[in-house]
Amino acid sequence: MKDNMRIIATEEHFAPPSNEEAFAQKSEQERVEEAVITGQKHVAAMDAVGIDVQVLMPSSVHRKTLLGKEDIEFCENTNSYLYDMVRHNPGRLEGFAIVPLSDPEAAAAELGRTVAEYGFKGVMLASNVGGKYLDDPKYTPIFEQAVKLDVPVYLHPATASKELFELLYAGNYSNDVATLLSRSGWGWHIETGLSLVRLIMSGLFDRYKSLNVIVGHLGEAVPFMLQRMELRLPQQLTKLERTIAEYLRENVFYTFGGFNYLPPFLNLYMEMGADRIMFSADYPHNKEDVAVDFLMNLPISDADRRRIAHENAERLIMKTR
Repeated sequence: MKDNMRIIATEEHFAPPSNEEAFAQKSEQERVEEAVITGQKHVAAMDAVGIDVQVLMPSSVHRKTLLGKEDIEFCENTNSYLYDMVRHNPGRLEGFAIVPLSDPEAAAAELGRTVAEYGFKGVMLASNVGGKYLDDPKYTPIFEQAVKLDVPVYLHPATASKELFELLYAGNYSNDVATLLSRSGWGWHIETGLSLVRLIMSGLFDRYKSLNVIVGHLGEAVPFMLQRMELRLPQQLTKLERTIAEYLRENVFYTFGGFNYLPPFLNLYMEMGADRIMFSADYPHNKEDVAVDFLMNLPISDADRRRIAHENAERLIMKTR
């Protein structure tokens, strides 16, 4: 177990109201009570394994494709629900906003509102929106807002669109296999890694040098590919101000995200260093006790363990220096 070390779990999840229509019909008091009960369950789970703080994001970026007013209302209700969890558990729960990606201007406004009114610590974005990646200029207002507010962006895997699913994942095997292949078995991680690399290639971090992006799952396979990308995509070709490695070591942070596996951790640790890694358990999708045990048994120095367990999160998310 943790041996009295402070632990901040930086990519944990909660389930938004499963029936949005029914949730909207409840009274304000009923909504708050539901959120409070959910928050209490999170704190009890944390206490059982010695986690001090959970940074919470919705379990899925969107349950379905939402557009316009429906998208805005879904995000506002989800953020309100999360705020009620956080404010009734001060010092234990923190929140990242979800924003309506179908309307980037509204998304930037919602991010600003949740930081100002709710004290949220960042924003979670889908790695792609119906197959459209975030390097598209239309998403610029969201990144501009994150830089203005000095909050990080969490790049979270998104379910493949129907077109991408049929093109990339359906094959000579069952639909169940194809579905898992498109999600946690392969696609989520490769797609999110690609999304991150596309942001780098687009020059986003040259335009917004202080922008911080977080990715989970020990880097979504990007650290493994770093040396190859450096070789095949030199600055002479990309025309970027820095090398790919410099962006990945200066603008990106990495969480465990349920990947409690030593070889890929060591790859990330050797490529990016302990200052860029943050603990997470990916609760409730993965077991917190397994993640804590993994952290405490890593073959690293106690100083690096503290950086990963809480110091990096305090610096990036909590803004304590």
